[in-house]
Formats: sequence, structure tokens, C-alpha cells
Amino acid sequence: MTIKDAHIMWQIEMDKKPIIGTPSFIVDEIDYFINKAYVMLIKQKVTGNNILKQGFEESPKRIADLWRLIETVEVNGVASMKHGKNEYTFDLAGYTNMLAPLSSTIKYDSETFIEAIPGTQANIVNFVHNDINRPWIPRPLVIFEKENALAYVDPDRIPFLPTYPRMFVKYVRYPQIMKWSENTEFEVEWVDEIISQAVDLALDNIESQRVQTHPQLVTANKE
Repeated sequence: MTIKDAHIMWQIEMDKKPIIGTPSFIVDEIDYFINKAYVMLIKQKVTGNNILKQGFEESPKRIADLWRLIETVEVNGVASMKHGKNEYTFDLAGYTNMLAPLSSTIKYDSETFIEAIPGTQANIVNFVHNDINRPWIPRPLVIFEKENALAYVDPDRIPFLPTYPRMFVKYVRYPQIMKWSENTEFEVEWVDEIISQAVDLALDNIESQRVQTHPQLVTANKE
């Protein structure tokens, strides 16, 4: 389905709303709300913050919803040792289209691949190898930050070298920006959900109270 088809759906959805005096939206405004709803719904389907309460790979439906947006990238790791002696850093700064990481697999050599466990900043302390802690880590722990990923490996099971391992990151990328002028096409099948959400966002926006940017001037004119 193309963006121009979506604009027709937008008008139909707007006509269904029991609101008097709904303003007309220009093409660029409709594109804006559609793109905003597009990304919002992708995040909901990835995280499980949806009606089914299921994230990606928790049901066939979630996989089918997002499969066209799934990509895998192989990234080199370097020994950073910022927090501990068993820490690698993987630079993700060049992958600006990464919306949400799904999983990661550490590659140590041509035959050793280990799927990593997702972690959080709160539990780093339990996996850091330092002078007072030598952790047992059956599977590497990976924490995704803004522009990089940190991986912690078992210091007794994995030889710690400065130039490896490598990591395969499977992630959901941002969708193509929808533009009326280019008649772009959606990469997912659930366009009706996107339009419904976009219409709600637009109506919420016009119904919200406007901010008076010049209150003194308004008061003076009333006097």
C-alpha cells in the first residue's frame, strides 16, 4: 500500500470521528502524523507493549508484523575494560537506522558462536571482572547503550584478546519515511493500525490547550 492510499484511509477515518469543526490537514501534516504513528506502533510490537502483551518472536503474529524490518549486522569488538577486565565494546554509531536491538550472538572464532543474554546497567556489577570479583558467566551478557554495546565474557572460559570477538546483532530498523510527494510504499501489512493511531494523534494534538506565547500582549489588547 502506498502513502497516497493511506491518505484516503486517513480521510475516511477522520469522517468517522464524532468531532465538529475538525480542521483540514495539509499533506505534510498528514505525512508527519502517519510517520510518527508508524514508529510508535513498531516499538509497541517489539517491546510487547500492545494488546497481546507479546514482543517480537513471542508469537507468529509479531514475527509476521515486523519481518521486513529485521536486519543483522556483524560488528567488531575491542577490549575497553572501562568497567572491568572482561568487557568488550562494540561500536554501533554508524548504524543510525537501528530502532531496537532484538538479539546478539558473540563469535569467538570460526567454530564458536554463543547467543548473549540481554542485560541492564543495574546488573553490570555481577558480571564485571575486577580485583575483588571473578564472575562465572555461562553466556555473555550484552548491554545496549546509545551508540555502542558492552559485552561481558567469562574470564576463565574465553581467552580475552584485544581485537576480538565479533558480534552479530539482529535488530529492527526504522521504516522508510513516508512521503506523499514520492508516493512511498509501506513495508508492513498493518497500515490500518497506523492510520487509526495517526488520526488519534492528530486529534489529540488539535484538542490540546494552546500555549499563550505572549500573555502580556493578549491581556493588554483586552484592556
